[in-house]
Formats: sequence, C-alpha cells, structure tokens
Amino acid sequence: MPCPTENNVSKKEKCKEVVIDIPQDLGPAQWPECCIYRVPKKLRKVNKDAYTPKLISIGPLHHNKKDLRDMEIQKLRYFKDFFSRTTKTQKDLANVIEKCEIKIRHSYAVTPKTNKEEFVNMILLDAIFIIELFLKSSAKPEDKEDYILSIPLLRNDIKLDLILVENQLPFFILEDLYNLVFIESSSYNHHKEGKRVMEQNENQKRDSPFLKLCHQFFSSYDKQQANFSICKEVKHFTDLAALKQWRRWLTNLDINLWKAIPVTMISVKTLMGTVKIFGTEIWGANSWHP
Repeated sequence: MPCPTENNVSKKEKCKEVVIDIPQDLGPAQWPECCIYRVPKKLRKVNKDAYTPKLISIGPLHHNKKDLRDMEIQKLRYFKDFFSRTTKTQKDLANVIEKCEIKIRHSYAVTPKTNKEEFVNMILLDAIFIIELFLKSSAKPEDKEDYILSIPLLRNDIKLDLILVENQLPFFILEDLYNLVFIESSSYNHHKEGKRVMEQNENQKRDSPFLKLCHQFFSSYDKQQANFSICKEVKHFTDLAALKQWRRWLTNLDINLWKAIPVTMISVKTLMGTVKIFGTEIWGANSWHP
C-alpha cells in the first residue's frame, strides 16, 4: 500500500522516516585471522560422517556435542598428567590464552558465542589434551597402560578427528603453550602492544620442537627422522596436513585416513578462492557457505 501524502492525511499521519540502526561494533564479514571453517552444506550432505568428529571435540564448533562427551573425562586425565610435568600453573597457561582470546575467536568463521571464562577453559583443556597426547605418543607410542595409545584403532580414530577442518585450534596457541612450558629461552615475546611478535628465521621454523612433535604423532613412528621444511605459517593441523611434505608422511597412516582427505587436505589459504587438493579442483568460493 503506498504511503499517504500530505494532500489526503494530517501531519500526524505522515510517513515516519525510516532509520536502520547500525551497531558501532559491527565487525567485518571475515576477520584476517579467520582460518577455521564449517564444511559447506553441499559437501556435508554427500558424506556427513567424513566431516564430523567421531570420538573427540576440539575447539568450539563441536563443543558439548552429546556423542563426543565420553572423551571429556580422558581430557581431564591428560590435563592432570600434563601438570605433573611442569611447575607452571593452570593460571600461567590460562593467561596466555586470555591475551590471545580475540585472535583465537577471530580464527573461526563462525564466531564462538561462549563467554570469556568458558571459552578460555575450553581452549586450555583441549590444547593441553593435544600436547599431552603428543608427548605420551612420542615417549611410548604403544603404551599398554594408556587408554588411547594402548588401542591402535582408538589411537588412529583420534588422529582422524584431529585433522578434521571443523575440529581445530589455531596452531599458534598450541605452540605458545608448549613453548611456555618446555622452551626455556624462547625466541619470541608473547604480546607487545596487543600483538604477538615472532622473531624466528626459516631454520627455526623448520626446527620448531612442537612442529617436530606433531610430525612424530601424525606419521608412523620412524626411528630415522625425515628431513622436512615448512615454508609458510601453519594455521592448524588441517593446514599442516595439506602441506606437500605431509603427503608422503600421511601415506604411512591407516588407509582410513584417506577417507578424510576431501576436508583434511584443504589448503586454508585457498578456501575463499578455488579450493584445490594436491592440484585437483573440487569446488569454488561460491559453494563455501556455512
């Protein structure tokens, strides 16, 4: 119905001016730090199981899912074991996460809605679980007394869950926490004027202790270390798996790992353009919607 005019209505009946309030804190459609995405609905419909964690949730996207709660008690066991290794306190590590909270939140395409305390606790518990799992695996790959490592099928399924694109923590926070506890003289200052400052050359990146620990966990345990180099900043484990050097390492894993390739091999840098898996185009940017 057309708006009344001054000719046929009183001034009180005049159309009100349309005003749309724009929030002052309205952020961009995607933050520069964004690197962890939801799988497009079109892909998920094809094979939902290939993109959904089966045993453990990492990060906010599958947090508190009923089917994944059984592993929460195992996270707590690993959390306890981890702090027996160090004199650092939970608060020491939580402080690192608190300083990075905004950057971590911005790493997710779907911004987590949890409050600060719950978010920091979730990141801390999940990060410590990962680091402790890697440390245990490095020391005793088939520890008969460890619930996860003593069962090869369980161990392999955990590996699969840890490289799913929706089941990630930003790599930098894992490395920061690891370095805080295990690297006495770190080559970086954690936060300066609100920004994380890195002062590592290419050799230091290649020889990162935490990166080597990741290599040991995701590959078969090789007595002879493979020479490898990382020529780019690693965003998370999915991104790490996508690096060309990892193709050879991953072939040593159970063949079931390759079922996860449609998501795990995504190079995050190309998600907003044409996505490729080892040079094979699978979809374009227009299909990437949550």
